[in-house]
Amino acid sequence: MANWYLGGRRRAWVVFAAFTIILPCFALSSPGPTVTIQLLDGRNGKPMNKARFVILFPDEKGRPGLVLPTNQKGEVQFDAQGSETIIVTPVSAVSCGAQVPGGPKPSFSVAEIVNHGIITKNTCGDLHIESQRGRILYFARPIHFWEGMKN
Repeated sequence: MANWYLGGRRRAWVVFAAFTIILPCFALSSPGPTVTIQLLDGRNGKPMNKARFVILFPDEKGRPGLVLPTNQKGEVQFDAQGSETIIVTPVSAVSCGAQVPGGPKPSFSVAEIVNHGIITKNTCGDLHIESQRGRILYFARPIHFWEGMKN
């Protein structure tokens, strides 16, 4: 039968060694900033829950883009670790001013999102909403049938 008792100094050394090896492993795997994007109908401010976002990471060449469906609150969440900017495009919704038709897709600073929050331009209505840290409030409207047929 093995003797599991260690002397006082030896036990303290084993505990110290275990923590110095294990804790840095947890620190290395800590997640980066979590970004939440909420898709709101620009006409009335209600969440749009049957849409998707395409999220690209232009400064990380090897990182694949994400296609995320919105939940009941019209939100998607993802880890933006290692990325300085993101490009966000709604699918099955038309932007209310964040993206000019035929123009470049808008990019957003992850630091700005995490520290202050971002609200996209809203030309579909007159809503007054304040920004929230860690969130993009993205105004859009549902795509019309004939707009969907153009693509």
